[in-house]
Amino acid sequence: MKDEAVQDVVEHLVRIETKLDNYEALREKAETAKDQAEKAYSIALNNADDIREMKANNKWSWGYMIGYFLTKL
Repeated sequence: MKDEAVQDVVEHLVRIETKLDNYEALREKAETAKDQAEKAYSIALNNADDIREMKANNKWSWGYMIGYFLTKL
């Protein structure tokens, strides 16, 4: 009877250890995903700034070209 109780406790401990190991692996994956998300967000912000700058340059270019062609007429 005592051996069965000890065996049950050992089995429960093994299950708990397995769950903890899985938890640690999941935590590492979550940290990796967070790092990748932060990097992607940073790139997205940088891209938004670049797009804004390109649009401003495009407007300036069109204005220059229209002004140039109007002076040639």
